[in-house]
Amino acid sequence: LAPVLLALAGSGAAMIGRRVPWRAAVPLALALGGAWEIGTWFRALARPDPPPFVAQAATAIGERARIAAAAGPVRCVVTHDANVVRYLTHGTRTTVVEFFGVPFDPWKAAPGPDDVALLVERSPQLDAWAPGGFREEASPAEARLLVRTATRPNGP
Repeated sequence: LAPVLLALAGSGAAMIGRRVPWRAAVPLALALGGAWEIGTWFRALARPDPPPFVAQAATAIGERARIAAAAGPVRCVVTHDANVVRYLTHGTRTTVVEFFGVPFDPWKAAPGPDDVALLVERSPQLDAWAPGGFREEASPAEARLLVRTATRPNGP
């Protein structure tokens, strides 16, 4: 869509340039600027490492939470990109708590009574937090996996 819009903008600017000769540089500047931006975008997509707009930590947390949700409800605590985690865990028993632009509140992040696992994003804001009744297990590099230690008896 961007190349089509760029072509339309360039042709409109070319018409203006034909009427006023000294403004002929406008379409040329638009065409060069647009070509530069489109080239930059395609070069970023062609890099072997992902571009900076890809949420690497949230993607890893979402994929791990989807697997962990097979054993029971999971709570994910992240500092940003919560929608990526929600998208990847859609249809599972996963709750996502996000602290983007707000200070960390342990009461909001506290696990529910049925949560069997917590996935906590590795960040300076969240690294010191560890709720009681959970132990840390082998985790992906982007998150800490905390699993409930005590099991509750079934029934009333």
